[in-house]
Amino acid sequence: MRRYGENTGKAIYFGVGACLLLSLALLLLASIFLALGIGNGSLPKVYPLINYLAAAWGGVVGGKRAQRRGYLVGGSVGLLWSLLLLLLSSWVGTVSLGDWWGKIILCTLLGATGGIWGVNRD
Repeated sequence: MRRYGENTGKAIYFGVGACLLLSLALLLLASIFLALGIGNGSLPKVYPLINYLAAAWGGVVGGKRAQRRGYLVGGSVGLLWSLLLLLLSSWVGTVSLGDWWGKIILCTLLGATGGIWGVNRD
């Protein structure tokens, strides 16, 4: 009999899904602000922060779902999220992998931190 929290694969998928939902919601909010003319110059600088925040939140959701090994689940969520963003951005335009190494490492670390926090949350 399996106990709750032993299926790390499902927890990783839930975490990546949470990344996607939070990122879409924040991007929609940012697009509304841009359409209203609020913060025209500084708003495009917020887009990478949205992705980092989404990676951390996905780590929290994945860690909470897994209930064990939050650093592993959260780090995997952050890594998968950054690789998914790399794949999507490579379809849109030309992307050099050298620019993405820092983003991949930062998303992985933020996801692992979020996973640790998610496991230790009530």
